[in-house]
Amino acid sequence: MIINLMKRKKNRTVSFLCLMLGIATLISPALFGEESIIPLVQEAGFSYYKPEVKIAPNADIYVAYQRKNNASSHGDIYLTKYSREGIVSFVKNVSESTKPSYEPELEITPTGDIHVAWVEKSGNTHIVRYRSFDGTTWSQIYTMGQVDNSKNIEDLRLAVDTDGNAFIVFMYWPIAQCKFISKYGNTITIENFPMAGRQKHPDVAVDDNYVHIVWQYKPGAEYTIGYQRRPNSPHSAWDPWIDLRFYETQRPRMALDTNNDPHVVFFHDLGATRKLWYKKWNGTKFADNHLISNPEKFESYHFCDIDVEDPGNILASVQSGRTTAGQGIYYSWKKQGVWTPYSMVGNSEGAGAQSMDLAADGEGAVIAFGLGTYSLNLAIMGQINPSMGLETIFTHPTVFAGSEVIFDASGTAGLNPNQPIVSYEWDFGDGTIETTTASTISHTYSTYGLSLPVKLTVQSNTGAKGYAKEDVQIHALFGAVVTSVVSKRIRSLFFNRAANELSWIANPKNVDAAYPAITKYEIWRAVSSTVPSGDQYTLIAEVDADVLTYLDYNGVMDNTTYNYNVVSVDSEGHKSPFGNN
Repeated sequence: MIINLMKRKKNRTVSFLCLMLGIATLISPALFGEESIIPLVQEAGFSYYKPEVKIAPNADIYVAYQRKNNASSHGDIYLTKYSREGIVSFVKNVSESTKPSYEPELEITPTGDIHVAWVEKSGNTHIVRYRSFDGTTWSQIYTMGQVDNSKNIEDLRLAVDTDGNAFIVFMYWPIAQCKFISKYGNTITIENFPMAGRQKHPDVAVDDNYVHIVWQYKPGAEYTIGYQRRPNSPHSAWDPWIDLRFYETQRPRMALDTNNDPHVVFFHDLGATRKLWYKKWNGTKFADNHLISNPEKFESYHFCDIDVEDPGNILASVQSGRTTAGQGIYYSWKKQGVWTPYSMVGNSEGAGAQSMDLAADGEGAVIAFGLGTYSLNLAIMGQINPSMGLETIFTHPTVFAGSEVIFDASGTAGLNPNQPIVSYEWDFGDGTIETTTASTISHTYSTYGLSLPVKLTVQSNTGAKGYAKEDVQIHALFGAVVTSVVSKRIRSLFFNRAANELSWIANPKNVDAAYPAITKYEIWRAVSSTVPSGDQYTLIAEVDADVLTYLDYNGVMDNTTYNYNVVSVDSEGHKSPFGNN
């Protein structure tokens, strides 16, 4: 479904009753003007700070914010949704803490997963928290790091890559230092920014190859804007820092385009007033200086933001005036390579902190802002179209390590009859990425006991894309349990041989896991002068599943110790890995 907002004159006034949290309210988008102002929440006795807005791939709009009880000063991190059907609804108290929480940050991935970070205050300790939602279940709340004896954490920013790895930056004040946090799987690392010196107001972005940071930096007498990147892998080294070479500058924000090149907006400090400037990376340096704010009017600005979908489609926004009660939200929109005039969002007089997101196709945008601190509002401009485009599904049987498994996305074609699928890109979560024109593909996993994210990206002949993701558990059969190995001698008129009689039982774990029935066993042998590796074993026999003993005498030597592995084989041909008992 498309949210199609009819354009009307901006000065038309539309009034609404304030919405209480938890009440779903239907709002018809056709009622609004060029910038449709939608009240999200207002409650007596509560204040609202730092709204962060993102558009989900299905065109639902989410806003995370701090909801503060004026009487107790206790703050929680709340999440509210404006659906593509025009319904405002409360989603969740994300922080779920008895401790006051503040500084929310929100990210939504192309697969629709929601990620939220925030700060929890306990005495003089400020703890960075994080959790995510995969469409069905909220994750646990992770502790990402903390600082002690600081006045506050400010400018907490979050970026999440396509594998679900999370990256957080923040400034702690009044020390004026920045921290970088990475979360790869369940491994969390917190570290100082790579450059020494006074650091303020950081931002972070990520793509599959690099993590990017930008911040206000004072290497000498004047502030400038610093930029660095590093490979998107744990404990990698940062590339040398790049000076944007624009001095007495402040509060940068950054976004990546479809080529993963960074675009930055920042303030030029003129004392009592500021200008908002824009620069982009051209492959060798940051260039293309563009003045976003009104060139005829110098104002005091706060809370700028930027989003980029491709190099010719950029939106920058800024709050004019004081921190909590300004003179309006302004924006400039680059469409098809041409910047639109610097314009004010209608009915945003008195606006405080603001956040913005640009729709993936560039046809629409949203800005969340507070009117003072007593209400939150949403401005919608243009059309907010679903960016997933193609409905995408794939299926697979139970995945066993060491066995070929077929992943099947043929159902996707039936869901998109008017959009022929021309490519299927599979990311199997183990470092293997393959692109085919066929809807099915085989893959074999070498390790077991893991849950790996399998991601499918499809593209049609019109360029539309679709995404599907599933965390796939890599299973393994359990080997038989060896109960005894007894040395014997086999004698006849013609020979006197050393032998070992091997006994085992069926492993009950295969039944507990509801794996297919075991049909046979393979007996493998290795000389055990040391603990042998798998390739030192030799297959010496196969027996049916009802056989639980085996007399091994072929090639058995006197005064030699042997190791045995009895490998389970099920009715589908899966085999238990060595040592998985």
